[in-house]
Amino acid sequence: MLNLSTGAHPHGVTALALMSRQGGLITGGATGQMRTWRVGYDPKVKPRLVTRIHEHKNGIVALQTTRDEEELISASKDGSCIIWMVKRYKHGQKNKRE
Repeated sequence: MLNLSTGAHPHGVTALALMSRQGGLITGGATGQMRTWRVGYDPKVKPRLVTRIHEHKNGIVALQTTRDEEELISASKDGSCIIWMVKRYKHGQKNKRE
């Protein structure tokens, strides 16, 4: 069992995507920040924070990977969706509702 409950995000985790091929996890928080984690199979070893990304202006409501886990789509309460290239953790396209 994996426990990220303590300190994963300052105001709580609001979305989650598992990256099973890459041994990672991506979490989204109420402040619009995403975090990437390295996780292992040993429940005694805590997940390691790898990256913090803050592009959204409001809380993240959904995270979804493509089948090959090369891209990730994040959606926010601010009305934006960002398509991320996972290996680089940079966004490729950003759409905002009008």
